[in-house]
Amino acid sequence: MTNALWICACVTFDEAPTWLIHDGDRGVSWRRVPAGVEPMDLVEARTSAGGHADPKEVLLWVEGKALDPWGSGGSGSGDAAAVEELGRSIRQS
Repeated sequence: MTNALWICACVTFDEAPTWLIHDGDRGVSWRRVPAGVEPMDLVEARTSAGGHADPKEVLLWVEGKALDPWGSGGSGSGDAAAVEELGRSIRQS
């Protein structure tokens, strides 16, 4: 794998799952992270990032209307290249 990104969509009023997005030989994949599991324990990636986001902000990022999925109310950290590359891969698929 090249890039991995975990997003907890917890910047909402409801309980939210954590999602893991990653790319590899077969393109971009995503999966729900089981409770109690560290997202980055599920993949080996060259670059990675993660954080907490509002689902509306994630959608803007997926659509290419925002530089990252964190928006004004979320927070994220890690390698910006992972966020940028995964966003580009998602939009190209």
